[in-house]
Amino acid sequence: IQILSREAARKRFKPLTKAPQNGTKVYVADVTAKEGYKEIIYNSEFEYLLNNGLLFSTVEGAIQASTAMRKLINPPIPDTTKKPEPDKQ
Repeated sequence: IQILSREAARKRFKPLTKAPQNGTKVYVADVTAKEGYKEIIYNSEFEYLLNNGLLFSTVEGAIQASTAMRKLINPPIPDTTKKPEPDKQ
């Protein structure tokens, strides 16, 4: 959660900064979900997600944040199957 919070701030994602009304549909950036987000109905139980910058008003924002987090967790592996280029001298 802390890593995603820092990444969200760095990438300038637009998480919710104020608590929505109880009963409002919001989206949580979730790297464990296949889609990259979970839809929840906000209540005070989810305040910790709000405080950590993980709640979004749009699906797109939640997906963008979880995609960035997945890249941090599992960075792309360089292609080692290419033959090295000969030294240019």
